[in-house]
Amino acid sequence: MVWTKISAPSLVTGSLGTSITVRCHYSPLYKNHTKYWCEGVIYELCKIVVKTTKPRRWGRASIRDDTQNGFFTVTTSALRWSDKGKYWCVIARPGRNVFTGVFLEIVKAENSTTSKPEEDSKTFDGWAVLRWILFAALLASFLTVNVCKSFPECSVFAEGSRRCLRVDT
Repeated sequence: MVWTKISAPSLVTGSLGTSITVRCHYSPLYKNHTKYWCEGVIYELCKIVVKTTKPRRWGRASIRDDTQNGFFTVTTSALRWSDKGKYWCVIARPGRNVFTGVFLEIVKAENSTTSKPEEDSKTFDGWAVLRWILFAALLASFLTVNVCKSFPECSVFAEGSRRCLRVDT
């Protein structure tokens, strides 16, 4: 039997200002596939941080794929409070990608008197908001189409109900 999963620690804790490295293990089946690390509570809406097909370093993050040993490592340096959150180890493949979640916890560095800096708070991410709005609009249109398919003889519905206002004959 061939192992077809990806694995990584579900929780990683890093100290403020230091670096963390996460190792994502994968099946030899995926050695030639693109790997990436993305951030977001929901995998389908996550934002790619670093990818093996792009420059291997982006800002404070870097990725390295060890195809001989079947894992890729992601390193984030100079950890900030805003780095806390859900991340995903992902292998891109035709059809459904293979992925697993990692929660990054940030703690105050030992022997540190640094307080949480104001400028490090998460900035407004307009794309994330837009994705949710588009998702809601798509869901609403899907539901509307399915309701209308349930009543093919009805062309106009009363607002907020399933009561038919006009029947097509």
